[in-house]
Amino acid sequence: MSRTIILAVSTSNQAATLAPVATHLAARGWCLVGLSLEMYFGLPVRWPSSEYLHTVILENPTPCDKKLWDCTPSQLEMLGCSFWFESRKLLQALKPSLVVLGNDRGFLERMLIKRARMAGARTVLVQDGVLTGNSQQTPHPSPLSRTKHMIWKIFASVGPERWGPAPFLKSPTPCYGIGDLDALAVSDHHTANLLLQRGIRKERIFVTGQPRFDRLWRIREEAALHQRALAEKYQGRVPVVLATQPMAEWGEVDHDDYRRYLYSILEASCVYRDRMILLIRPHPSEDPASYTRLASAVAPDSSAVVTDWDTQTLTAASAGLITAYSTCALEAIILDRPLLLVNPFRVEQGLPYHAEGVALEIQDLALVQDAIRTVFLERLHWDQIRLRRKTFLDKFVGPLDGCSSERVARLIEQVASGSQ
Repeated sequence: MSRTIILAVSTSNQAATLAPVATHLAARGWCLVGLSLEMYFGLPVRWPSSEYLHTVILENPTPCDKKLWDCTPSQLEMLGCSFWFESRKLLQALKPSLVVLGNDRGFLERMLIKRARMAGARTVLVQDGVLTGNSQQTPHPSPLSRTKHMIWKIFASVGPERWGPAPFLKSPTPCYGIGDLDALAVSDHHTANLLLQRGIRKERIFVTGQPRFDRLWRIREEAALHQRALAEKYQGRVPVVLATQPMAEWGEVDHDDYRRYLYSILEASCVYRDRMILLIRPHPSEDPASYTRLASAVAPDSSAVVTDWDTQTLTAASAGLITAYSTCALEAIILDRPLLLVNPFRVEQGLPYHAEGVALEIQDLALVQDAIRTVFLERLHWDQIRLRRKTFLDKFVGPLDGCSSERVARLIEQVASGSQ
């Protein structure tokens, strides 16, 4: 049996999830290869520094350098064919016993799962964040999706079998977890139940906890030090974090709607410029420069773009977090920080934060100013909210004992040996 395991990621968040797992696997004598798909997604992937992990970027020999969601159907065809053959070459060279993925919804990831099967390697999916409504059910196809479906249907009917990408573009946005995987490592029993309702076999689902949460308790203990640093830097103004998301780029929401969402929060921060500072933390898959330009134009005195702090540490050091429906919301609850969900979009929260009374959620952008004052400046009902959070975490979040990455590593090793 080969002692090589490939960790395939398309975002820095997935890399952050799998990096601590790699440390445990390396201690058990496995050779780890971090495979970045960034040349196909057009997004840089930043792996945490590790002496145990050899990182590889899968080459994209095509002239197309666009992000997948900006591609025309013909460009997607080109990228799909390129990935199909480049992934085969890589698997033939490395001969892994197992491929680990942070997502299985994208057509590239599903191609990689198929290629791994063909090469005799097993596959494990490790949950990289809270499942939102978009990942729990297949949305109605957009006109572009329908066009891709039609093109690839024709392509598959006339092309030889070696043109492997064809079947994978027929359903561009499938449900999470439905791929042909050997095992799924999920964060909590709530997610496990969602997958069971979707028809995924019970013996394939394993509740391990979230590896990325292993460091949260240490961050909480060090929060006071970071809080003092922010207080000094911003002269005592209350620091509130806005965790952004590439939801418009990923096609989850309309670009104009996302722009209005950002403007409403920035303009509200201007009202409280003497009392608070809005710290914009771009998603790892986004270009911070675009937010720098926006903040300078709309709220130069009441906002700042922060890229030299990771989101978890910044949240712990702040007075709380604003986001739409990011996994950062759950991290804010674990870190015991006030949370405001501004979600005017048609995207369901992955967890019932508002219904369970652990955060305030608003859909009307006209309420943003009042909500910021209530949650962060006045902290109304904060003591009651904190009491409800323990019950919420017990109900919806997996183990928070700092051992999740070790459990995932143990599962991966069992799957690789065929003994899970």
